[in-house]
Amino acid sequence: MLILIMAGALLWALVTVDLNDWRMVTAYINWPAVMFIVLIQCATFVLMARQWVKLLKYDSYVPLKKAVRILLISAFTEGITPSAKFGSEAAKGYLLRKEFGLSMTRIISIISVQKVISLAALIPFLTLAAALITNETGGFIYLLGAMAAAVLVLCYVMKKRGAEKLRKAVFVWTKKDYAEQVILSALIWFLFPLKAYLLSLSLNLDTSFIMITAVVFLPYAAALLPLTPGGLGTFEATMIAVLAGMAIAPEAAIAFTLLFRLITFWLGVAAGGLASLTLTAKKPVLSS
Repeated sequence: MLILIMAGALLWALVTVDLNDWRMVTAYINWPAVMFIVLIQCATFVLMARQWVKLLKYDSYVPLKKAVRILLISAFTEGITPSAKFGSEAAKGYLLRKEFGLSMTRIISIISVQKVISLAALIPFLTLAAALITNETGGFIYLLGAMAAAVLVLCYVMKKRGAEKLRKAVFVWTKKDYAEQVILSALIWFLFPLKAYLLSLSLNLDTSFIMITAVVFLPYAAALLPLTPGGLGTFEATMIAVLAGMAIAPEAAIAFTLLFRLITFWLGVAAGGLASLTLTAKKPVLSS
């Protein structure tokens, strides 16, 4: 029912916009700038691949090209499964085991560490977005505190209570390795609102980089709910609502939302679909 409501709201927004307004908006789009944003999106995938190359350096040599391929296939899986990114992580795990013969313990530890670091880098952006919209940061501060406490408890348990294989798998990285991962994650998340801001300039939207942070991260958080594949409808409806709250014209809000999702999500899904065709039935060499 919720999916139907969101789809209906998007359809209503599309059909109620005057055709002349659509023409005016598309006439002002700076297409060279849009292509530059596409290049930034490609660079984002390369940075994420570089992050995984560094995570796996103690296990196997991973060519950057192969890491990009794994990420694209994971993006395709995310786009077709309503699983709050669990589908994409399962795809990563399958491909890591298939391509490099890693044990399940090692795969779980690598994915878990990457997600915790990525989430830790994301929290400040979500906090800023919430503060801009609601002027309330307490909830996210409590969430950040709870996450930090959970990580500390997990580390203590692994150190004192066993889970020997998982503990060894996690603590194989050095402090420098973790610092590099945090920096890469922060840079990747920073590029997310940067792409949105450049797109807003190409559409002549009256906004700022700070406000565009709220425009992109609140819909991202909403799309994490496992309602539709890839957050389809959830992301778009939330972004249009946030833009409407900033007094952006409906036609401009819809054009911005559709272009942003095309660049930052659907292009990756499409490329991942093509990359999925290259999968072969290679038998892994399992490690202990």
